Amino acid sequence: MALTEIIRDHLNEKINALAVGDLTSLRELYGDGWETLGSAGVKRAIGGDFHRAVAAQEFPQLEFVRIMISGRHNQYRKFTD
Repeated sequence: MALTEIIRDHLNEKINALAVGDLTSLRELYGDGWETLGSAGVKRAIGGDFHRAVAAQEFPQLEFVRIMISGRHNQYRKFTD
């Protein structure tokens, strides 16, 4: 499952609501419904798509910070509005 336009729009709304400097993860941005999104493999695939989209500046307000070992997820920072 790739990042659909509906998911991208939802994520952009959540990103826009963040303050500059806030740290977040895809799980936090996605919010309610993350647990029902699918298997761990589906979530991993979406996470990879999101990470590549951030690297390609498709979400230009975010930058990759680090991989969090606890919970094994990527952390991002909003660095501009």
